[in-house]
Amino acid sequence: MDKESFRELNTFGMGRWLFFESQKHSPETYEQNCKILSELFQGTEVCVKDQKYSSQYLKDNDFFVFVDNNNKPQIIGDLGLNYGVYGLTNIRGTDDKKEQNIAIKYVRVANEFFRKNPNLDYVKNWKYQVNWIVRLKRYNYLLKTKQYHKININSLLEDLGYNGYSLHYERHYNQQGEVIEEKYYPAAKRRLFKQPMLKPLIARYLGCKPGEVFVGKYFGNGKKIKFVVGDLMSSYLSKDCAIEKVFGSVDIKNYQGEFSKLFSLPSTEKFSVHGDGNAKLDVADFFNGLEVTEIDSQTEWER
Repeated sequence: MDKESFRELNTFGMGRWLFFESQKHSPETYEQNCKILSELFQGTEVCVKDQKYSSQYLKDNDFFVFVDNNNKPQIIGDLGLNYGVYGLTNIRGTDDKKEQNIAIKYVRVANEFFRKNPNLDYVKNWKYQVNWIVRLKRYNYLLKTKQYHKININSLLEDLGYNGYSLHYERHYNQQGEVIEEKYYPAAKRRLFKQPMLKPLIARYLGCKPGEVFVGKYFGNGKKIKFVVGDLMSSYLSKDCAIEKVFGSVDIKNYQGEFSKLFSLPSTEKFSVHGDGNAKLDVADFFNGLEVTEIDSQTEWER
């Protein structure tokens, strides 16, 4: 991709694209680009506001920014080599403070970029990520306003089980002074888990009692829970574990439990059991062939 490719994108009158070539592609403009990029992001929580980080980004990867009509950055991303192929390394926004989501108003602009670059590696993954945040916000709105009939519960479960490509993490230090980055659920997902009608709606759809559904990160022994909507992170599951499915990841550390059916427990995301590298895991590839949903236009709940 180059500057001309961005000029061809429809911006719907909302702003314009800026393209910054990497040092590898344009060494003579490298220092100036680093300075302009860091100045552009002053007043935001994006790390490239520090010229040290902008120089790191632009050393190998081309960088692109969509600015609104007030010259405020709304969409940012970089293009470069990832695992040996040239692709979309990153795309995010400046909304929601440190969560750096793309504001709903500008998702339409982001989707225009995805549509015009379907063959760029990882486009489909990032397209799902961007629209996923918007869908989570929409579920929250519909639950809060009691418009339950408008919620597709199957799609809701798919979105609650999805975690990948999240940019949401907290950085802290351990006792040795080492930096630890811990991923956490984005705010829209955390708010969704707190909605009082979430469990009853899911339970009715799955044909069980609300008390048999757990939403969030599950650390229990699985005795009374049939469905985990979130992530299973327990280190011990009892013999009479009742869990039938996990709508999310299974990540069991130091596993010494007695649940013999553990290795065939279906989940919709990543499945890892530490300490048993020989386990043959038959896990559903839940997102194989999944159609990506787009939300391009503003609807009533977005205003």
